[in-house]
Amino acid sequence: MLSNGCFAKSSGIIQLWFEEEFSSSTGDTTLVFSIAMALQMLLGPLTSTVCNLTSCRTSVFVGGIIVTIGVLLAGFSSDIWLVLITYGIIGGVGRAFSYCPAITIIGLHFKDKSGFPVGLASSGSGFGALIFPFIVEWAFQTYGFTGALIILGGMVLNICVFGSLFTPIKRKSCSNFRKLVDLGSSQEMQPENKNKYNRFTSVVFNKPLTMKTSVKEKKKMFNFKILKNSTFTLFCFGLGITCGNRIFHFLPSMARQKGINDLQTTSLLSISGVFETISRIFSGIVFDTNFFKNRRMIAYNGLMYAFGILTLILPYLDNYTTYAVICALSGAVMGAIASQKTVIIIDILGPEHICDANGILTFFRGIGALVGPPIAGWYFVEFRSNEKK
Repeated sequence: MLSNGCFAKSSGIIQLWFEEEFSSSTGDTTLVFSIAMALQMLLGPLTSTVCNLTSCRTSVFVGGIIVTIGVLLAGFSSDIWLVLITYGIIGGVGRAFSYCPAITIIGLHFKDKSGFPVGLASSGSGFGALIFPFIVEWAFQTYGFTGALIILGGMVLNICVFGSLFTPIKRKSCSNFRKLVDLGSSQEMQPENKNKYNRFTSVVFNKPLTMKTSVKEKKKMFNFKILKNSTFTLFCFGLGITCGNRIFHFLPSMARQKGINDLQTTSLLSISGVFETISRIFSGIVFDTNFFKNRRMIAYNGLMYAFGILTLILPYLDNYTTYAVICALSGAVMGAIASQKTVIIIDILGPEHICDANGILTFFRGIGALVGPPIAGWYFVEFRSNEKK
């Protein structure tokens, strides 16, 4: 989640440095970040399959290595199209393998009262938004383009460290097997229980392949049947559209256009990060209360409407104070939306489908991330040129 705060919340600052280094247009440079974000989401079903076949720990570790390679190679790229391949495609694939398992593992561990644990875990993204914009700006100003990306590559390598700490989930079939053994061994050999005990031992101990088969069945490929649930499908469409809204990606450019200096622009991202962090934690507490527990879907839809309204207000701001207020409100709303989506999935489908559901949901979000930012980038250029006229 800290790496998500680094890439997602600092992308606007990194884009400005990419434009300066390669003299590329806003639309072309935005395509790099759009592809990276889109791959992170579109590969959700694939990463969910990897989690089913191996583990969340393995997927995150592999993803951390891939994304580090992509960022390091981008630092030695000679034009924006090489950056698109390294930072965009390679980095996007690595982020995909680390992102989806990171949000899935919480839902697997906390099936009841999951709002607060999910919010607390995802608050790392908001914390990343608080500190990483300053670190990214400092790194580029101090060490230049290549040096800054080497530093960022070293930072995201910590994905492997944190991924290694993931605790694997014990398969239910194995625990049930142990319970059956304990039950059978504790029964007294009464005449009326003898036949039952013999049948038990013959099934469990004389046919060990049956247990192996049940464990293998747990390692399924992917379950698309959950799309038959109309509520879940509409939820995916809604979040897909919302993910196309990359409000903080264009914030640095918009703020500088209004005459706000670099330090104040960076602080706007940190302000949003502070409120996002607080919101991710406290929204989990609120969503777990008895009042909201049966109204979570309604409250969640209200948050998405609020985020859309705040986005419409943003282009009409003209000073630092109004930008700071809208960034604070947007960070708070976005924090609740981002942290509680796993809780909504559990409410709709149940915890047994959390891995597959997260994969499908991130795929829909990837479509929005692929289409939304480039269109917004080219529109932003056109809007800016019309204002100059």
